[in-house]
Amino acid sequence: MSGATRPQGRIGAALVGLSFTGGAVEAVCFLGLFQTFTTFITGTTVFLSIELLAPQGQYVTKLVVIVSFLVFTVFWIALIRRLRRRRRRLRAILSAVQGALLLVFMAVAVTLAPLPSADAP
Repeated sequence: MSGATRPQGRIGAALVGLSFTGGAVEAVCFLGLFQTFTTFITGTTVFLSIELLAPQGQYVTKLVVIVSFLVFTVFWIALIRRLRRRRRRLRAILSAVQGALLLVFMAVAVTLAPLPSADAP
């Protein structure tokens, strides 16, 4: 590619860091959530389709992940649009909200762990 430019400096380092973090989160979630992807929703959709065709009793987790993905996508889009209209510091606010949500979800996971199966209450 002759027209492609390579990210440099802080942006390049941030992209590498975000890519590593996304991959690490995906690996942990896939291994810990009974073969359920969280950031690559296509994989979860494929596994859900397989589960619906050949039921093994683990479809509830995959449905929850897909519905949560859709709900939080709408949430983030609405939040970003609202903050842009008010000309707030987007990056700092979004990072704080995401960090708070991750802490809440981590606390819930630690409280409920270990789960015997993907569909355990």
